[in-house]
This record gives sequence, C-alpha cells and structure tokens, in this order.
Amino acid sequence: MGLFNQCSKCDKKGIFLKLIDGLCKDCNHVKQNEFEEKRKIEEIKEQIRLNEVEEKRKLKDYEESLIKRKNELYGDIERNAHNIKEVIDEYKDILNKLGETSCSEDENIKILIDEINEKEPYILILNEMQHLIWQLNNPEYCLPSSLVENVEKLESIYLPKIKEMEQKI
Repeated sequence: MGLFNQCSKCDKKGIFLKLIDGLCKDCNHVKQNEFEEKRKIEEIKEQIRLNEVEEKRKLKDYEESLIKRKNELYGDIERNAHNIKEVIDEYKDILNKLGETSCSEDENIKILIDEINEKEPYILILNEMQHLIWQLNNPEYCLPSSLVENVEKLESIYLPKIKEMEQKI
C-alpha cells in the first residue's frame, strides 16, 4: 500500500489528498451535482406525467358534459321544443365540439352531423306545421281571420314541402 491517496475517477494523487468514497473533493462534487440533476429531471418527468393525466381527465370530463348536453338536446328535438331552431343550432355546435376532441374519434359523430344537417329543414317545417295545427285546435289563441290563413298555409305551403322532404329522407 502506497503513501499516496489516489482518486478512483481522475487518478489525482497526493499524500494529503482526502478521499470520500474513493473520490477526491472535486470528483465527489461533480458526482453530487450529477445526482442532483438526475433527481431534478425525474421530478420534472413526474410533473409532466401528472399534468398529462390531469389534462386527459379534464378532456374526458369535458367530452362527457358535451355528450350529456347532446342527449338533452336530442330529447328536445324529439319533443319538438318551441325553440327548435336554437336547439338544433346548439345540437350541431356540440356535435362539432365532440368531433374536435381528441378522445372522440367516433365515426358516429360525423354521421350525426350529416343526419341533423339533412333533417333540419324537415324538422323546422314540421315544427311550424304543429304550431299552426295547435292554433287551429285552440281558436282562443287565434283570430278568426288567421284561421283561414293558417289552413291555407298548411294546404298550400307546408304539406307539399313535407311530402317533398319525406321522399328525400
């Protein structure tokens, strides 16, 4: 055994050279810095992973809220709500948002968008017809002069449009 201490990393030698786990002060400092950098990198990686998980959860929650609202609006369309045009517009907007979310790569969304675009004029005319029929069945809400006008609208405008659209659909 020699009188000199020698660093196992840089091979520095000396009688008064202090070694810590076989390393000189400088090499030990470098080793500590490398360890600290690796630890920081691992912390950053973990934070990124946690952020990705949180973003995926938020996106999933957002998509679920859109699907819930889409189903509510579809029910309003089926019940022929009094504000049918606004309901259809919001329904189309939600379908488009669902189509844009990365979680929702469902081909059914595209089919639903095409279907509502195709059936919207039919739904709107049907809604107008139902409103006129309701007025005819409730004369207290309709002036006598508009009764004749409503019947004429039904016969000459809406019924032919409905028959034409039913043939397309």
